[in-house]
Amino acid sequence: SSTNAWDKLDNWTRDVDVFSKKYVFIPICVHYHWSLVLICNKPIFDWEDNTVTDVTTSIIHMDSLVAGHATGSITKNLRNFLEHQWHRNLSNPGTVSHKVHTKALSLKEHYEPEKKRFSKLEVLGGKLLCPRQNNYCDCGLFLLKFLEKFIHDPPTSIDVKVVNHKFTVEHT
Repeated sequence: SSTNAWDKLDNWTRDVDVFSKKYVFIPICVHYHWSLVLICNKPIFDWEDNTVTDVTTSIIHMDSLVAGHATGSITKNLRNFLEHQWHRNLSNPGTVSHKVHTKALSLKEHYEPEKKRFSKLEVLGGKLLCPRQNNYCDCGLFLLKFLEKFIHDPPTSIDVKVVNHKFTVEHT
């Protein structure tokens, strides 16, 4: 949350538009335990103009340890990161956030919608039910296996939604 931390992240992502990637994989290591986070971006197109008019972003956490990393804390930090990335990229014409913002302003003449703002509160996040390790030393192998499985056989769809006041992740 410090300015110095944002500056370091900006150096890592200065040439990357996070919102233009369908999936972003983030390995997490805290207290010698590894888990994997997947950021999913689903673009919303205007088929007449063939342009992106919005993007829906969700965060999926995969942890092989039952009492592993706190998904709530991870998604909170990543929501802040995504919001920072969105605002940082508004001034760059090649980014999704700039295109979405510009499209919203052009539609304002006809429909008077609110200016498109990124809201971290709209980013759903949850823990995906996944295979569990039966010891305290195989978390890195599980992370690599989750990543390998996803890359070689990606799901056709991933939906993060609220069911009974809890985030759930469904995939096919």
